[in-house]
Amino acid sequence: MQELGITDIKAAGLWAGLVTSAQAVSMAFMAPAWGALSDRYGRKVMVMRATFAWSVVMIFRALQLVLTSRAALALFLSRILLRMGSGALGPVLPLFVQTLLPATARVATVTGVISGVSALGSAAGAPLVGRWGDRFGHRRLLLISSVAAALCFAPQALVRDPWALVFWQAASGFTVGGTISTLTALLARLSPEGHQGIVFGLDASAVSGANALGPMVGAVLAAGLGLRSPFLVAAGVIAIGTLAVTLGVHDERR
Repeated sequence: MQELGITDIKAAGLWAGLVTSAQAVSMAFMAPAWGALSDRYGRKVMVMRATFAWSVVMIFRALQLVLTSRAALALFLSRILLRMGSGALGPVLPLFVQTLLPATARVATVTGVISGVSALGSAAGAPLVGRWGDRFGHRRLLLISSVAAALCFAPQALVRDPWALVFWQAASGFTVGGTISTLTALLARLSPEGHQGIVFGLDASAVSGANALGPMVGAVLAAGLGLRSPFLVAAGVIAIGTLAVTLGVHDERR
């Protein structure tokens, strides 16, 4: 209640009691109604409807928690933009690599190497930057990592050599891994006490949506603006996420 703006201790206690009682009163009135409906329409159908309704309620509760927290909203936006930006390169990368190689080259092999070094960079960056965040502050390392990620994606639009792309993919993988680890640590620290599960469940849904949308955005950009455009757009949206964290997250406390 205090997190929702009720500062008076007595008023907060009163509202907490009303909220708790409201749930119990609702259950007392609705339990017979749900029972009667299950007898009429079948228990399986009503269980499915009740489960779906409860899921919708929990989603709205999670959204309320996020929308009332400026810091959490900024972190969610940064996470979504990061995933969309990096995911936009997925369908474009093999075609882009093909333009950098002679016709007789093994495009699939080189693409596999590039994807592999990116994954290795991310695997190395996540724990290392996360450890630095524990020592120097996760917000500071998140800003550094996300700025570095944007700076590593932009030059990839200008490369003419596949080995230059290997280097920049390794570097961007490292910075993206660091960004994800510090962002997750901040989200856990800034989530309202007792509601971390709801927040991280909503975070997983947002990430899944961004992972699904990113490749579609990348494909549209490549078709309309060329194969190099997704790299610049990825850098741009990650920079926007960095700005959101800069403006929305001012400390590492709830």
